[in-house]
Amino acid sequence: MNTRSSIPVLSIVLLLVAAPLLAGADEPPQRTVRFSANDVATEAGIGALYGRIQRASREVCDSLNTHTPGARIIADRCQAEATARAITDLNLPALTRYHGVRSKQPTLMVRR
Repeated sequence: MNTRSSIPVLSIVLLLVAAPLLAGADEPPQRTVRFSANDVATEAGIGALYGRIQRASREVCDSLNTHTPGARIIADRCQAEATARAITDLNLPALTRYHGVRSKQPTLMVRR
C-alpha cells in the first residue's frame, strides 16, 4: 500500500519573540513535508525524510528573520523545536530513534 502522509512543520518560537512577528497572522508559518510508506521502509528513506523535515523547519524558522540581537540563536532553537515536534507528531519509531541519534537528545517513545 502506497499511502501518502504529510505533517506540517510548525515553527515554535519563544512567545515574546513570536508574538510581534505573528501579530495579525491567522497561523504561524508552516511547510508541509510529504512522504509515502515506501519512503520510510528503509534506513536511507528515514534519513532522507529527516533531512526534508530539517530543511522545512529551517525555511520556516529563517522566514521569521527578526533582525534582533541573537536572531541566529532564536532561529536555531526554533528549527530544533520544530523538527522535534514534527518527529513527535509523526510517531514513527524508526524516525524517532534516528532523530535521537542525530540530535544527541534523549527521546521518549510512547506506545499504545
